[in-house]
Amino acid sequence: MLNGIGIDISKRQVVGLLTKGLDGLVAEDTAVLHAGMVSAPHVTVDDTGARHAHDNFHTTQIGGEHFTVFRTTASKSRLNFLSLLRGSYHDYVLNDAAFDYLHGHPSYMALTARLRAPEPRRFCNQVPFLEYLARKGVDIFDKAAIRILGEAGILGFYPPSRPCGRDGDHLRRCRPVSCRQSCFVPGSH
Repeated sequence: MLNGIGIDISKRQVVGLLTKGLDGLVAEDTAVLHAGMVSAPHVTVDDTGARHAHDNFHTTQIGGEHFTVFRTTASKSRLNFLSLLRGSYHDYVLNDAAFDYLHGHPSYMALTARLRAPEPRRFCNQVPFLEYLARKGVDIFDKAAIRILGEAGILGFYPPSRPCGRDGDHLRRCRPVSCRQSCFVPGSH
């Protein structure tokens, strides 16, 4: 269209103009998700398949009455979905909520007993979380175990809210604590 009206510009130049300086928009998008998750009385989600860069991806819509965000990722797993809900936070927490989730997986009861501690354990991101699991004797190359433990650690990050839905499942909202104050790094706390 631009070439048709006499402007000499390439497709690459147009894409460059449209994608330059998006840091402010990315920060705003992250803030919208966080504000929506902590303030919405309920959150809805939906996903659909999406082609991106000649590959199959999934676009997830997360929204409430006053906000909506979209995330496109390569995975549609529960672990990926929970990661999307927590936005830019990367914390994992092993607390009562995490162990309640693990209780629903009877094959991991012995593992759960090894990980349970009197106080909740909070990790800044996946690296100290995996290091802790390895020290506790968890095979961090066991994909099924790490998936379940990752889901539990992310669910532990969200404090429980009021019940929602007929199945008694709980909506978990994001009320994160600063990583510097909450991170469990061996030898630091």
